[in-house]
Amino acid sequence: MRELKKVQGRKKREICIAVVFLLFGYNLIISIYNLAASEIPFMDFHSRWQENAYLFQGMNPFLVNSSNYIEQIGMIDSDMATVPYAWLLGGIFNPGILPWPIAVCVGIVWIAVTFAGASAVVYQYWITHIEQEHKVWAFMAALLVGCQIYWWWGIACGNHGVIAACLIIMAICLCQKHPVFSGILMTFAMIKPQLALPFFFIFLLEKEYGIIGITLIGGIASMLGTAMMAGSSVWDLIKMIFQTGSSWSNSFFGLFDIFRFEEVPVGIILLCDMVVGVVYTYILWKIGRKTDNQNVFEKFSGVAIASTFWFYKQPHDNIILAVPCIAFLYLTYKGTDRKVYLYIFFIAAIVGSFYIQGFCQHLLPAGLFPDAMEISIGRTLQAVFLMAVGIGLFTMQGRRREYE
Repeated sequence: MRELKKVQGRKKREICIAVVFLLFGYNLIISIYNLAASEIPFMDFHSRWQENAYLFQGMNPFLVNSSNYIEQIGMIDSDMATVPYAWLLGGIFNPGILPWPIAVCVGIVWIAVTFAGASAVVYQYWITHIEQEHKVWAFMAALLVGCQIYWWWGIACGNHGVIAACLIIMAICLCQKHPVFSGILMTFAMIKPQLALPFFFIFLLEKEYGIIGITLIGGIASMLGTAMMAGSSVWDLIKMIFQTGSSWSNSFFGLFDIFRFEEVPVGIILLCDMVVGVVYTYILWKIGRKTDNQNVFEKFSGVAIASTFWFYKQPHDNIILAVPCIAFLYLTYKGTDRKVYLYIFFIAAIVGSFYIQGFCQHLLPAGLFPDAMEISIGRTLQAVFLMAVGIGLFTMQGRRREYE
């Protein structure tokens, strides 16, 4: 019997290695190909660099116009606005005090460093809290951070979503033993609030008040510093972000995005997204609490999935789906029956959900819906699929006692 278990364990390990390496290799190839063919290099990064550059010139980026802009910095696209506190806080990643070519190099380095850091922290968490004997499992968990197909888009745009996702992954791995450092990481992850904010709901439920407090202090300090440097009041900056906003015309407005085409106000759509996201996260957290020795990947999988549909989104924000992928890897590692092949399938399915939108557009009869509506239908189906996968994960997680 023991010899049979060894053979089964080796077989599932070999299959899992093959799947993870194929996913990583595939993503690496398409990332290189798409980046080489990209015509939008560092578009988002450029806007963040401009905001930080104007801030260091003592100017409020919201008030930059054709009569007062600095030629070396350029006009800021009003559709690319971000939250004011991120002008200063995000300056470490897109330093406006440096010339544009050098700043681009800094941004690329930060993307590489945060990816390497997240992978290393995931690896260390696995061998510290889960298993040390077969380190290949920890290596696979680390590789899953880089398996998400959304990487190439985030890098091409220079979007903070890729950095924020890596910071969040590091923060959840460190939250139990190093809450201060975790709080600092979450502070910087808040440069992308639509991605980072939902995770504080779990920190609140888990009574990780220190992490929440550190992030609040960091955010308030950054907002005050921004107001002082911009020569504006905090209240004025808050009003300006709502007045200026962003059109986000190519964004996915969450789970109820399809109702945009019925002329439902975007504010109502986003409110419904947030309500469903909070309820979904709470239910899965509640189910997960029934499982003994729950690891952080299992604990935060629900909110990681919710973060992909609870507010407006772009594809690069979905790198955070590495969290439920690693949770399924853990179930594969622990499993002793044929369900392990289902878990491996779900890892590939989460990564492959990127293509649901394209399949949907291909299958729908030509001309039946406008192109934008076809994209919305596809992204909504992807969100529903991910929600179902999350429910499946927590249901399977609740049965772990059968083989522990």
